[in-house]
Amino acid sequence: MHWEKRIGGAIGLWPISERTAPRLTNGQMKEADLTGEMMRPFREAPARYWYVSGIVRRPELGGTRAIRVLLGDGLSHWIYTAAISELLLARFGFYCYQKAHAMPDGLRLMQGQ
Repeated sequence: MHWEKRIGGAIGLWPISERTAPRLTNGQMKEADLTGEMMRPFREAPARYWYVSGIVRRPELGGTRAIRVLLGDGLSHWIYTAAISELLLARFGFYCYQKAHAMPDGLRLMQGQ
């Protein structure tokens, strides 16, 4: 989130592997053990597990809509860029009816069964 041409806040949201997720949740691994190298595979493949490390904002933005903006815009961007919406649709029985390159808006056409 930007505020007066400066970063006003951020959400730490990281893709993690199926192996890493339980290690974090059962205390066998610390957040400090996560590395950029571990997240590299998810540049080309979807992630099933995500780690939210926190939300921060500038102190002077206290009492404003900053957290709402971070959550609303940040999570919307995450859903769009991480292809989460298609994964959710697939989980609820939808399938890809038409590939994105064949559609005028560049988005896949999903159809329910």
